[in-house]
Amino acid sequence: DIVSEAAKPIVFDYQPQPRQALLHRIRCRQILYGGAAMGGKSYSLLMGEGIARCLANPGLQAYLFRRTLPELEANHLIRLRQLPNEFGTYHETRRQFLFRNRAVLNAGYAEQESAIKNYQGREMHLVLVDEAAQWTPLMLGFLKGWNRCGSWKPAPGYEGFFPRFVAASNPGGVGHTYLKRVFMPAGIEPGTAFYDESMKDPTDPEDKGWLTIYIPSRMADNK
Repeated sequence: DIVSEAAKPIVFDYQPQPRQALLHRIRCRQILYGGAAMGGKSYSLLMGEGIARCLANPGLQAYLFRRTLPELEANHLIRLRQLPNEFGTYHETRRQFLFRNRAVLNAGYAEQESAIKNYQGREMHLVLVDEAAQWTPLMLGFLKGWNRCGSWKPAPGYEGFFPRFVAASNPGGVGHTYLKRVFMPAGIEPGTAFYDESMKDPTDPEDKGWLTIYIPSRMADNK
């Protein structure tokens, strides 16, 4: 991708593999990108869903979560610190990368269930939850509640992408049953979009709920 806010273009060297590219072009409200380990899920969540979206959408407020700080450090913060100055500036104490186009990629964690309340009141245009099965249903539901756009508008060509909630996960963990219930209901094949009626707006009789999809990820998808 080549992204430019000024005369000089910025080159972002991320080449998604076919399964990752499918994730990035899907216009669904909530997505589960999951399956076997070593499928490239964490990398695509940070690079294609996090950094690339921020570069392309001025003012985007993106949030990338991992359950513990050591996991967040090892999988994501180490890469955020390596981004070039042409992209923007990383703030260590706030765990934020501030892009030159005013987009912000916030990195967060909540080791205790109660700590999720630290993110109350945020306007999260894009929510990315890595290893989502390690999060409780209460925590995942809480983050969905703040996944909104307010008055912010995406860049031309990105209509229908935001607000966006993307979970990536291996099987197992406290949230496994919740993710299976939400993203893999009976009768719906993987890779088929459907409406999650539990997310209907009760004030809007025309609302069908959140457009939802499960995209399986396998080790073979990560060459």
